[in-house]
Amino acid sequence: PNLPPPPSPPPPSAPPCMEAISEDETSIDMTGEEDAWAWSNLGGLGPDTDAPSQTFRRSKVGKVGNVFIDLVVSNVTEFKPKLQAPGRVVDWSGSVVNGYGQISLDGTQDTSATTHMDLKLSFVEHGTDTPYTLTKFRFAFFDFDSLPGGGVDCLELNTTHIASYSVHPQTELNPPTLDLSQPNPKVCATAVGTGQDNPEKNEDTGSLTDEQRKRAIEVTYSNTAEVLLTFSATGGITGGRSLIFKGAAPILDA
Repeated sequence: PNLPPPPSPPPPSAPPCMEAISEDETSIDMTGEEDAWAWSNLGGLGPDTDAPSQTFRRSKVGKVGNVFIDLVVSNVTEFKPKLQAPGRVVDWSGSVVNGYGQISLDGTQDTSATTHMDLKLSFVEHGTDTPYTLTKFRFAFFDFDSLPGGGVDCLELNTTHIASYSVHPQTELNPPTLDLSQPNPKVCATAVGTGQDNPEKNEDTGSLTDEQRKRAIEVTYSNTAEVLLTFSATGGITGGRSLIFKGAAPILDA
């Protein structure tokens, strides 16, 4: 007997999209404002060595009601960036390029060793050192690379105030999930990267390439004034690495 043709397969589902900024979320813009409360002197290595503190500070990165918020990045362990001269950190470290914050970490030729930096990202009321707890906000971290001869970028996150996270469905991070039941889960790179895949170099700074989304993670925090993290590079990365981060990002967008 003649059978009816098989039903057509359902259309593919729409790709997941970036969660919209909700009313209780503070949008973080790393660009902020260049004023007397913005400087780059993490670990006291400058370039703004005459700054009031040994931190990397961005002014007015967010606003809650009528209150502006500053971001203060401080090193919990000794800050060991890539140096371009004795005692002088590379120019791009402690800077914001097209909305992306960048902090340098030096590498090591010892393939059995790992370099790392423990950082605290704190929110304070603008122009003060008074901590300011935000109900909800996001940070995204980018450009996790590995090298052909060895060397891998990794990010370890304190989960105390993490509400959720997002990675691309075909993420290249390992593991592909962040275990929020653990106090300090870690994700690492698996893919070899180049200097041209850094998101701050995009002509359209509001979008990401597919490759960039696969090598990034966005984390949503709740009810806290600070974020604790560890960025590390295993041996074989001799040229130094960079922690690249910003606020909410379209990691899931097609």
